Amino acid sequence: MYNLKWAFFIVLSAFTMPLSASECEQVSMQLSHEYNTFSQYRFEQSPLARYQLKVRLEAPEQCVYRLQISSQNQYVLLHSGAQLRYRLLNEQFNAWQQSSPLTGGKELTLIGELDGHQIARAGIYRDLLTFELMLGDSLVSSQSYELEGEIEQHLQLAWLGAQATHAFVDLGELKSGQYYGHLPQLFIQANVPVALEISSLNQGKLVHQTTEKWRVGYMMELLGQWANLESPWRGNTPLVQNQTLLPLAIELEQFDQLAAGNYQDTVTIRLVPQQF
Repeated sequence: MYNLKWAFFIVLSAFTMPLSASECEQVSMQLSHEYNTFSQYRFEQSPLARYQLKVRLEAPEQCVYRLQISSQNQYVLLHSGAQLRYRLLNEQFNAWQQSSPLTGGKELTLIGELDGHQIARAGIYRDLLTFELMLGDSLVSSQSYELEGEIEQHLQLAWLGAQATHAFVDLGELKSGQYYGHLPQLFIQANVPVALEISSLNQGKLVHQTTEKWRVGYMMELLGQWANLESPWRGNTPLVQNQTLLPLAIELEQFDQLAAGNYQDTVTIRLVPQQF
């Protein structure tokens, strides 16, 4: 006797109806700022300063778009005649292509990265980005986004090589009318126009260590100018470079003779920001 067995296999499949173009056209594009480190930008900085923003599409996941981004200033941030170049990158830090696919419901991270070794004056820099979302050949959403970052004021004044704020200079034997060009160089870093202010404790005189009435006058040379330190002196040519090495020199006045001993003065040099 044979037993017959029957097996029934029922396969259930779910079929998704394709979305119509009109449903994909109902899309909301949201742009949000994540962070930026522009404020700490330095000429020699590494890693470079960055600005990060996020793009999110509120749309069905089946919808695939193309996102096109353009820059009003050709990827240059502007501030009162000053400019900073930057690059637009994706989250893998690869260069952003002018047009890239983007699916509904997804997020996209974009990074604006400042190029290195640029003179960045303090101030607020801006560029205007335009985001266009394409569905096929149709523009379904468009937004403008102002990319904005502030570069903070930064001043540094130190002796070259020492990165110190104090220096001692031994002139050796003092000679009448002698020019001394071996003073340490000043290292100046500034992202705003600055002037130099110089003052002398003894009003431009080297004074004998024990007898103040014994003294010899001098002039200081800097910025192609001679500074008379009988009163505080300010350079009349503002420094506007990002980094400057400033050589200093002094020249003694003419004298017939000096009493033996040590002569000294204390000079204070300050950076003074100018209006910009």
